[in-house]
Amino acid sequence: MTQVAAHPSSLSLWRWAQALTSFLMLSFTLVGCGGGGGGGSSAAPITIQIAPNNQTVADGESAVLAVVASSAGPLSYQWMRDGAAIAGASNPVYVTPALALTDSGAQFAAAIRHADGTLTTAPVTVTVMPIAPSIATPPSAQTVQLGARATYSVIAQGSQPLSYQWQRKGVDIDGAIASTYTTNDATELDAGARYRVVVRNAAGEVASADALLRVNGAGPVVRDILKFGVIAPGQSLVISTTVAGNPPYTYQWWRNGQAIGGAAGTTNDPAISLNTGVLSAADNGVQYALTVTTAEGNTRSPDSVISVLGAPQVAAGGAHSLARSGNGSTVWAWGENQYGQLGLGSTTAGTAPAVIAGLTGVKALAAGADHSLALLNDGSVWAWGRNAAGALGDGTQTDRPVPQRVTGLVDVAAIAAGAGRSFAVRSDGSVWAWGENTTGALGLGHQNNMLVPAAIGQGVAGFGSIVAVAAGARHSLALRADGRVFATGEITGPSSAQSSPILVDGLTSIAGIAAGDGFSTALDVNARLWSWGVNDRGQLGLGDAAVHAVPALIARTSTGAGVLPTLGLSAGRDFALARGLDGSVRAWGSGSNGQLAGGEPVSGSMAPRLIGTLPTPVVSITSGAGHSLAVRSDGSVYAWGANAAGQLGIGSSELRRAEPVQIPGLDLD
Repeated sequence: MTQVAAHPSSLSLWRWAQALTSFLMLSFTLVGCGGGGGGGSSAAPITIQIAPNNQTVADGESAVLAVVASSAGPLSYQWMRDGAAIAGASNPVYVTPALALTDSGAQFAAAIRHADGTLTTAPVTVTVMPIAPSIATPPSAQTVQLGARATYSVIAQGSQPLSYQWQRKGVDIDGAIASTYTTNDATELDAGARYRVVVRNAAGEVASADALLRVNGAGPVVRDILKFGVIAPGQSLVISTTVAGNPPYTYQWWRNGQAIGGAAGTTNDPAISLNTGVLSAADNGVQYALTVTTAEGNTRSPDSVISVLGAPQVAAGGAHSLARSGNGSTVWAWGENQYGQLGLGSTTAGTAPAVIAGLTGVKALAAGADHSLALLNDGSVWAWGRNAAGALGDGTQTDRPVPQRVTGLVDVAAIAAGAGRSFAVRSDGSVWAWGENTTGALGLGHQNNMLVPAAIGQGVAGFGSIVAVAAGARHSLALRADGRVFATGEITGPSSAQSSPILVDGLTSIAGIAAGDGFSTALDVNARLWSWGVNDRGQLGLGDAAVHAVPALIARTSTGAGVLPTLGLSAGRDFALARGLDGSVRAWGSGSNGQLAGGEPVSGSMAPRLIGTLPTPVVSITSGAGHSLAVRSDGSVYAWGANAAGQLGIGSSELRRAEPVQIPGLDLD
């Protein structure tokens, strides 16, 4: 038997005393008061009144075993472990030495003898339980000079074996698995670092408190700050950073070079963050920075540049196109016009941009399959074009060749148009929908068409505070201010139809959304693209043609290069576009109408590929059923893809253009 202590613990002594007291009382009751007769010629049989019991003790404790027996003659005792006699264990009560984990499962019995024989009790088992680790002496803070090393140590208690894992900022350090850890040569980036150790054994684990590393002569360094962020109007963004340096840290946040009131203080916590508050489209390009001062010096972080996704200046529908000037004073339209979707007062198609008379003060446009919407600066919404399913929201099913105000809608902040349906997001975060609804894409809880706007998401848990909506061919998306996305309609095909909005699993921190024909794309605050849905043409950009029921990160281009970061996205019928930080544009999906701008109509691309012939920088993109438009920083507009109805605006109705071409005479500045 392995002994881990020279003497029983205080708990073992208490248990021994308790057992001994019980033994003496029982002995007096059962033996001393039993009325023993005198002088028989043979001893009476041994009778056991109380037999030993199974025991459970902690590692390092002693077990107390006792037996109470009676007989007419004198008795002697011998305790045994696993069948072998224990030297000196010849009393009714036996206190084991301190037990270790290796003693667990040992069996003990008492052999009781008198003149006529021996009676052995049934074996009992002693179980030894491990003791969870605890920190006796935690690692302490260390101070070193630049270039020197620090050594941290810990003294832990608990059942052996103990294992150790040192961590820096909560992250495991490779190979640091002893009770001591020595750092590498200290640099300025190590100042303010925090180290701790996690001690484990079979019973559990415990982490020590953090121990600071101070590096003399090291000034503060701002690390891991957001370099670029993307949000939608109406959203806010948290800019987080960590500071390397010796605390305390005195800090100040700045916006466009101006100190932000209330965004300053002193802290020992190296994690410092700022909530920008709700931003609007007017805040696009705003820059945030952080200054930090310690006893060793001060530093300023790189700028965090925030892109606020505003409404594009162009909109592409089924086979028609819209554009607005930068100040919204002029709106142009061209392409298919069978239902008056150009808003020009007739149903004659146009192959070149024409001004929509009387429509001014426009801050957003949306083009559906055969109808159009305009959002004015006063928060009103105007609609024109096909109205068979109520897409114009005027209570009728009469087509309108000129813009008509949608009654009952005020204080609107964003709009969207799909295949025969329309959406408006009000400033209070509510969403209103009207038009075609056979797939439940309006999100009203039923599949009936609506001739006038109705509030969607009624009774849906968490639906509200919406900042943007995207309308596809048979489904719709809604973006909540906290970056979560709702979907309704045929999200990934007919079998997925939902008539009320549901949260999209696994998608958070989203800033932009787009919807095509059975597929969706999303842009997160870190300028990364996600996609999900049908994928027969590679329209998800994931490198395969499989349906993806949950969002997946678009991580590759056709050449293997990253597609990030992205500042804008658009979804057509079966293809998609992304606008990069450098103003370039990538495309993927179907290329049968030249949508990928690859020089000739192609079968398609399953991964984003650069449109190298499109002049940059591009500031706005949009996609229709089979064509696309892009606005450059100088206000010029380029178009490519399907053109049978003149939707490219280049003055002809040739079938398609597989390379971007500038639309003559159109300047959106």
